[in-house]
Amino acid sequence: MPQHIAPKPGPWDGEPRPLFLAPMAGVSDLPFRLLAKACGADVTITEFTNSTALSREAAVSWRKMESHETEVPFIPQIFGGDPGDMATAAEMLAPTADIIDLNFGCPAPKVTKICAGAALMGEPDNLVSMVDGIIQRVDVPVTAKMRLGTGQGANNALDICKVVGRHWDCPPLCSRSHTCGNGILAKQIGIQSSPSSTLSKPLWSPTVTWWMLQVPEIAWK
Repeated sequence: MPQHIAPKPGPWDGEPRPLFLAPMAGVSDLPFRLLAKACGADVTITEFTNSTALSREAAVSWRKMESHETEVPFIPQIFGGDPGDMATAAEMLAPTADIIDLNFGCPAPKVTKICAGAALMGEPDNLVSMVDGIIQRVDVPVTAKMRLGTGQGANNALDICKVVGRHWDCPPLCSRSHTCGNGILAKQIGIQSSPSSTLSKPLWSPTVTWWMLQVPEIAWK
């Protein structure tokens, strides 16, 4: 894992840094990801896919999970509002995935209406419980994309990360609010600069937000 996502603290002096291709619905299919790899991307992620459809073995959804031997690491991203389906889909993907990414950031109505994506930021207990159920079922690293909050009321991403951090080693990378546009990193300071934060080694990648939830046999010290 460290060879894929390594800490790069401090100001950038022009040295090489990992390039991440954000997961984009309807865009980042396998040919696009392989093209990005050929152009220098270090890490690519599949477009987000409904965990319920994957757990029902829907062919169209599993086609989005196709990979290639040159795509290392292979990172499928899933979303859903049913904890059982999320855990089942993760378990089905685990044998071929290097990392499994969970989407808690999508604000699209068709996603939030099933209490998935960004809607789960409004139900933090359910979010943490869902994550716990997933990592009990898989042996690969699990990451998550999230928002600073729902955009209504106080931002709660830091609180969620602290709860997760009491159970797993999970450095945050960056975050956006529910209403913040793709690629905007300004609000990452909301998580990364808190002097009271117990989370260590903040990392960042353009347009996506991750925190490490489970890193078996890997030391993030």
